Order: sequence, then structure tokens, then C-alpha cells
Amino acid sequence: MKKLVTIIAEQADNQWSVWFADLPQVSFSGDMPADGIRRLLAHFGADQFDEEKISAVEDETREGHLEFVIPLRYHRRIPAPSVN
Repeated sequence: MKKLVTIIAEQADNQWSVWFADLPQVSFSGDMPADGIRRLLAHFGADQFDEEKISAVEDETREGHLEFVIPLRYHRRIPAPSVN
């Protein structure tokens, strides 16, 4: 079973900020959530993630942001020292 990573997307001032739920100090933005997600995954190495299997958790959470899950390809954690 592949490890799933949660991505948070939140809109403010016509921009979407996107970050990993476990690593909120690293975020990227874009006009749409998909733009920020692409930048976020590229920063950590897009080959680490199974981008074709990203899915929305809900339309919107009670907190007002969007959540997505994406599987890691190699059963690793997010490749960042602060998470490992």
C-alpha cells in the first residue's frame, strides 16, 4: 500500500497557496490550486509522487480550504529534512 500525502490549498486575494499538511512552512501559490500543486511537487521532485492519482478529499473543509491526497511512489516520506 502506498503512503498518501495530504496537500492543503487555501485561497486569499485571488491566489491559491498550497502546502503539504505535514510541512506548512513550505508553500507555493498560483492562480488555481493546480498551479500551486504543480510547483509544490516540482520543488520536492515530481517523480516522487504519483501525480495521476491525486484526488480531492472533499469540495471544501469546515476550515474553508481544499484538501487533496497524492500517493508517494517509493514509500518514502516527503523529501525534506524537517519531516524525516
